[in-house]
Amino acid sequence: MWLFEKSEPVESPCCCMMSREESLHAELREARAGLATIDEAMKTFRKEHSIVTDSFGRVLRVQTSELGGRAEIETAWKQLLTRRDTAHARFTEVLKEWADAKEAK
Repeated sequence: MWLFEKSEPVESPCCCMMSREESLHAELREARAGLATIDEAMKTFRKEHSIVTDSFGRVLRVQTSELGGRAEIETAWKQLLTRRDTAHARFTEVLKEWADAKEAK
């Protein structure tokens, strides 16, 4: 910049950080709501099919009226577990980003 040259106004970084923090907080709320929805779907599915699982989510017992229905129920349960794991990973990622943005402020 030269001595008598006009400079353009520069936006303060505080405004950008606030909007970033607020947007991450909104994403965090959305991710938490998504997790709650999936958890509710899993509870409903578990009650509907009388599923008993271990702590890792493996199906131990299923009560079904059909002879070959267990495989279909296990497949659907694994899909729910995959959705939950993906949603939880996204929630953790957004939570870390939000905490970093809050700390940088």
